Amino acid sequence: MSHGRVKTIDVFFKSLAEDRKNRAIAILLSGSNNDGSAGIEAVRAAGGITIAQDPSTAEFTEMPRAAIATGSVDKVLDLWAIARELITISQHPYLYEPPPQTSEASSFGDEDLAPVFGLLQNKIGINFSTYRRTTFGRRLKRRMALHSISDLNDYIQYLHDHPSEVDALYRDVLISVTSFFRDKEVYQAVKERIIPSVWAYRSSAQPSQSIRLWVPGCASGEEVYSLAICLLEWKSQMNAAPSIQIFGTDINDRAIEEARLGIYRESRLENVSAERRRLFFTEVEGGYQIKKAVRELCIFARHDLGSDPPFSDLDVVSCRNVLIYFQSSLQQRVLSIFHYSLRASGFLILGNAESVGNTSELFSIEDSDAKIYTRKAVSSRLNLDFVNSSTIQQAAQNPRPFSTSWEN
Repeated sequence: MSHGRVKTIDVFFKSLAEDRKNRAIAILLSGSNNDGSAGIEAVRAAGGITIAQDPSTAEFTEMPRAAIATGSVDKVLDLWAIARELITISQHPYLYEPPPQTSEASSFGDEDLAPVFGLLQNKIGINFSTYRRTTFGRRLKRRMALHSISDLNDYIQYLHDHPSEVDALYRDVLISVTSFFRDKEVYQAVKERIIPSVWAYRSSAQPSQSIRLWVPGCASGEEVYSLAICLLEWKSQMNAAPSIQIFGTDINDRAIEEARLGIYRESRLENVSAERRRLFFTEVEGGYQIKKAVRELCIFARHDLGSDPPFSDLDVVSCRNVLIYFQSSLQQRVLSIFHYSLRASGFLILGNAESVGNTSELFSIEDSDAKIYTRKAVSSRLNLDFVNSSTIQQAAQNPRPFSTSWEN
């Protein structure tokens, strides 16, 4: 809802994405408002196909332009081209596949995907062979459907012939679903359980040390800023407070740049109250920007969980809905990294479909509903065979100054 008006197209597209997932096709035509742009993002994140009318052919351009501005529109076409594309794309096998299951099985074998992994590794520098096969395969098939390619070998040849498609596949694989204060019960638990404990520890045991949080897989930064807002709200009730550092990392360069800028369209502030908007955001052209004093608490950097060195002496690691994209071997390694990174009795927050699995000897459950764990006092089993990452090390060693003002 925006200014009292229900955005019916957003509601419909989000429902469509949740129900049909990769079998959804969302088409946004002429319209005089920005309804549908948030729904378009939801459809694409779920693996569906998104199309917008070319604004130059639309009577009212605001709606298709707003959708295109999200970066989540696959094709921009005139009306006749949309009709032809709909006929073609609806016949692709990808649109007939059942919604993805939790199994790691994939219709593509490791040998089939090896050339694709190699192209991504050479151009992007990321090893996607450790990602869950169902997730990777689904994103790959989505790209194939967009180009009307049914055979994997033909798509591999297309990747060779069109290097820009390697970048497009990379961006598709990294599509994430995030929002401010996502899952309200989790943030309620953060404010009631985690922040008081962390605040007491840093204020008494280590008063000269900063409160330190890490959000790996932070995407465009909404979770980082949500945690920062929770901490600042708590700080406003305290007479004295330690400084705050929140590290947000991701392997997606574009997402990191968006997070650093901290500007979000109004449709992405759905869960942000009017009071929080007033205190922590400034209205700017194109949306709302996180105020400078809040941004200064947050350090964003590119980081690969599988190869780059981690942070240390952390109070909280919040890694929600990231592990579900990894194969079990990488999941275990990453959880061992988190155990190493956390100080004694530090907190780990996972997504609602995640658990510590085979690393239960490293963590104790604190809140089963909110998926909050505490670090056990056992020896870390992490093999520190990381490459050097000067960006991460510099960020950790040179915190930004803490400001007591929330204003710009």
